[in-house]
Amino acid sequence: MRAALLAVIQLLLAVVSSPAQTYDVVVYGATSAGVAAAVAAARDGASVVLVEPGRFIGGMAAAGAATPQVGTEKAIGGLALEFYQRAGKLRESNLAWGVEPHVATSVFRGMLAGAGVTVSMESRLREGSAVKKRKRRIQRVVTENGKIFRGAIFLDCSYEGDLMAEAGIPFTAGRGEGVAVEGNYSFALCLDLDVRNQVPLPRPANYDPQRYNPSADAILALAAKRAPEMGDLLHLIPLPGGKASVIAEIGSAGEDYLAGDERQRAEIWQAHMDYTAGFFYFLANDERLPEAFRAEVSRWGLCADEYAYTNHWPHQMHIREARRMTGESVMSWQDVGESQAGGIGVGYFRGEPFSIPYRVIVPPEGRPRNLLVVLSPAAGAGITDALRKEPLPMILGHAAGVAAKMAAGSGGAVRDVNPPALSRKLAGQGAVVDIP
Repeated sequence: MRAALLAVIQLLLAVVSSPAQTYDVVVYGATSAGVAAAVAAARDGASVVLVEPGRFIGGMAAAGAATPQVGTEKAIGGLALEFYQRAGKLRESNLAWGVEPHVATSVFRGMLAGAGVTVSMESRLREGSAVKKRKRRIQRVVTENGKIFRGAIFLDCSYEGDLMAEAGIPFTAGRGEGVAVEGNYSFALCLDLDVRNQVPLPRPANYDPQRYNPSADAILALAAKRAPEMGDLLHLIPLPGGKASVIAEIGSAGEDYLAGDERQRAEIWQAHMDYTAGFFYFLANDERLPEAFRAEVSRWGLCADEYAYTNHWPHQMHIREARRMTGESVMSWQDVGESQAGGIGVGYFRGEPFSIPYRVIVPPEGRPRNLLVVLSPAAGAGITDALRKEPLPMILGHAAGVAAKMAAGSGGAVRDVNPPALSRKLAGQGAVVDIP
């Protein structure tokens, strides 16, 4: 009891003694969307701080998922295209669609530094009391380490939508109310065939091969018809230098992760790591599986030159859908395929392009007037998943950053930003805002 009281007192003292820092734009979440938003606003002349709860920048784009879907390249412009161009230059090329994690991280750092963005790492929102509002405007946010950030405009670019939730904006989660999405939480391992750059796939301490019986049954059923391959179970994305990003969409945490505190989320994160590591170990070692299949999997190893600070394991879990704003302007599947006046980007679903309206990142009427929600948009289940596939987060972040500067410059609300004017400004910066 005494220790808990001392901890509370120390936190209060830290908050009291920490001077508030004021910016035109405060971005929460150093995902690819957060980086793009911060860079876009800063290049437009805003003072910007990028507040990241963890220790790494780039989110899923820097954790094995930067490569765009095949056939969507024609809709990539603006800061998103610049990202791939910069990645190409680091590989002595004009453009690189396949981007290794360490290259993505380097590009993001360079873009932030070049734009003069202030970055505050390991600054998680203070749970339950992070947001101070007045007259339907967020005045400041407070982090667990006692930092205070004041701003004219705030952007939630986190995967979890934590700033949105703390600000009191209504939301839902999953495919329906409280329904988890299978494969919603996963990791993209970066693997290499070159034995000189390999770290063996780990065997988790709590490994139990019986957990993977359904996968064993599926492989054996396939083996009765033809020789099974890795690609039958895993999504392999080729990367430069003979590497591959390998996604196993096998985890589902649902509302438990979103509602959990920092400790509970860490436990769920670890459980997904253990399950994923065990899955790959199972594929390479379980004697129930065909020998040729196991040999194919065993050729791969974790990349020794990736994720050096996290034992070569991705530092970001892939969160495909989490919270989503609700309100009067939710984008539904009926909107997909229709042209949107004042669109802010173009997304793809099952190969079909759709225009993204500005309204999807704007909170409903009556909620904070100076907050944009980038990765937990007012969109139907499944659309959010599509909007989170790279480089869509960068495209949305670019638009949000420009809109934030427009709102901050006028002293108005984010709802007052004129969508056609925003669209024209984005197009002037090279963004693709109309369906090609």
